[in-house]
Amino acid sequence: MSVIRYNIIITLVQREMSVIRYNMVQNTGSARDVCYPVQHDTEHWFSERCLLSCKAAHKLKQSDGEEEEEEEKEEEEEEEEEEKEEEEEEEEEEEEEEEEEEEEEEEEEEEEEEEEGLKTESCDGLNDTSLIKAQC
Repeated sequence: MSVIRYNIIITLVQREMSVIRYNMVQNTGSARDVCYPVQHDTEHWFSERCLLSCKAAHKLKQSDGEEEEEEEKEEEEEEEEEEKEEEEEEEEEEEEEEEEEEEEEEEEEEEEEEEEGLKTESCDGLNDTSLIKAQC
């Protein structure tokens, strides 16, 4: 008989605590520590014993979850924007590198043309046109 009374008292205390916690949640807007047993074991919910409070807590947790999901979406969008910016920067760098390579190639071609021009100029310095044609 004493065991049954003890369980009933614990149940009543747990219900009272859950109502207190429910009211705290209503005042603070936080779903923390709602519908957990009075004992130190916070792993197990006692929703059968405090169904209304647990439903309220579940709704609060869902609303908290929705806010977290919105924050996560915003963070993902920011990350995507950053990735796009990084990709654009990389593309710009690649374009700049390609332009530099093209400029270097053009410079090399100009140098080669100048060297060929020097050869022809040395040939132009000669008076005999037949020798110029033969050497160049």
